[in-house]
Amino acid sequence: MSSFGDELQFELRSSGGITLKSILGKSLKNCFEILKLPLLEDNLVWKAATAFYASTGIRPAVKIKLTKNIPLGAGLGGGSSNAATTLLALNKLHHYPLTLKKLMKIGSKLGSDVPFFVYGKCSFVSGRGEKLRPAPFSPSGWFVIVNPRFSIETKWAYDRFDQLNLLTNQPGNVKKNGFFSNFKTWEAVKGFCENDFKKVIYPAYPLLEKAQQKLIALGAKTASLSGSGPSLFGAFE
Repeated sequence: MSSFGDELQFELRSSGGITLKSILGKSLKNCFEILKLPLLEDNLVWKAATAFYASTGIRPAVKIKLTKNIPLGAGLGGGSSNAATTLLALNKLHHYPLTLKKLMKIGSKLGSDVPFFVYGKCSFVSGRGEKLRPAPFSPSGWFVIVNPRFSIETKWAYDRFDQLNLLTNQPGNVKKNGFFSNFKTWEAVKGFCENDFKKVIYPAYPLLEKAQQKLIALGAKTASLSGSGPSLFGAFE
């Protein structure tokens, strides 16, 4: 169970459209000197709520409060998971007018990571994020997250990828071993914990590569960059 996370509260109303109040949680206020929440029209929670009501034809009337505890631009999927949570919560509050498949389709238009969070299971993801297959994962342990208190813009990371033509697009052990059928030990997991974004991020931020090496030195079974960074994770027994 995660020891931190964003918080979302939903309150259906009789009228008034969609209202969203976003605030920074105490952890972010204390750790970051300058941190601005996205404008309303750029907030994925707002976009998800708007998309839900447009897809169902239900008249929008909901009050949403978002408390941000996951750092912004951290590579931890905070915005994408909040969008997915919004779709799932509104669907439940309105007595399930949409199937999970339909919610995932809506999510794919909001962001490549959103369908994964709607699906809600450890998965192998392909395509542009819309193709998911279950990935049984059984090793027990803890994931330690390291965040250096600065943000990296995902668009910048992808642009650098395009400029340097770094994407390998290699399936690795997936074809050889099946879809994570051997994910029962940390040794089996280790071979999959590679992130092509490291080719872009580590040369620009050498401190992050040193942090990964430190996690391994401290006993992590595996460690790597999370998303497009700058956060890293280490898996410990």
